[in-house]
Amino acid sequence: MTRYIRLQSKKYEINEKSKSFEWGYADLHDAMMDDIEAKVEGYIEFEDFDHPIYKQYDAITEEENEDLQKRMIEEFWEEHCGWGMALPGVSCYRFEEGNEHEAARKLYEYFLQRDPESLKSDECYVLIFEGEEFDFSGHNGEEVARFKREIARIDTKEFFEQYLVGVEEDEE
Repeated sequence: MTRYIRLQSKKYEINEKSKSFEWGYADLHDAMMDDIEAKVEGYIEFEDFDHPIYKQYDAITEEENEDLQKRMIEEFWEEHCGWGMALPGVSCYRFEEGNEHEAARKLYEYFLQRDPESLKSDECYVLIFEGEEFDFSGHNGEEVARFKREIARIDTKEFFEQYLVGVEEDEE
């Protein structure tokens, strides 16, 4: 089993079914729906409204119960998409012996560009976990893994102080 790191919000717990999604989406279901719409685009373009995939999509868009609609989105995405703006696992960086500092730097730089406040927030921590890697990378070159077992939760500041001595001073 391979070890990984990721910056994790305290608001969310991850498990083997957890998925990541590309920045800019409101939530996982929004990203999944974008993948689904890309999948059915051809059926709409060719007006193939009797195709089972289009009918399944239409049922999702017509569903008024939000919880049921979310389950329908997840089922469609798992069955017909499996990858896209949503990812089948969590985005992370390989954290194996000998590359800990490189992985920490990648994680730090990723969030420095996208959400620098999270690097200082008490609402986040660095999660070290064991997982199974998928055979593809995330949208920004990071690894994608299925979470299997938590190893440690480390305070964000403490983690980066341990693995990136001097990086914060370099960035200021």
